[in-house]
Amino acid sequence: AGALTDGPSGTLRITAPPLLGETLLWDIALEYMELYPEVDVDLMLHMRLVDLVGEGFDLAIRVSRNEDSSLIARILGRTHLVCCASSEYLDARGRPEHPRDLSQHECMSYAARSDAFQWTLQRGEGPGAEVEQVSVDGRLKVNSFDILHKAADAGRGVALLPALLYQQELNSGALERVLPGWTTPPSTIYALYPTRTHLSEKVRAFLDLLTARLKL
Repeated sequence: AGALTDGPSGTLRITAPPLLGETLLWDIALEYMELYPEVDVDLMLHMRLVDLVGEGFDLAIRVSRNEDSSLIARILGRTHLVCCASSEYLDARGRPEHPRDLSQHECMSYAARSDAFQWTLQRGEGPGAEVEQVSVDGRLKVNSFDILHKAADAGRGVALLPALLYQQELNSGALERVLPGWTTPPSTIYALYPTRTHLSEKVRAFLDLLTARLKL
């Protein structure tokens, strides 16, 4: 029966963090299903680290690498956080010219980090990068980038947001980039899959599409 099917087929089971799934992967999954009508997609969003083999997943997309030696990790690219705010907020409060100026602003932080109000920003890469660690303060701390995005859009302050996921808003001017040229140190996006089987056509095709759409 397999010989009668051209291209990927079957069910592709993917696990990813909710933010990646809700803002990026769902659209790529729909495009993938249009390209490969013989494949069904199960896209399951988890905050926890999933046991791929034990729970029957083909693929995991993660922003930080799982060091489980039983998995193969493929680097898809890198992403970083950038400071964002609404133009209305910046018109009223002024535009920071240096990371140190953030201490005079309402800064909204991602609560999942232990150093939520200690922001590390860098300009440039490699050994010559300029690095600044700044203490910020603000009334809102939340473990959701989506809520931080909404609060920044509503003019409530400055937020660190993933550039990859909110590039459209930055390009359109819905959000304004604060401190252009400064970002957090980059994080790596990985695809992980079990080593117990060869890389199937359905997985390979999804990874190729994902890499092309990320353009990292």
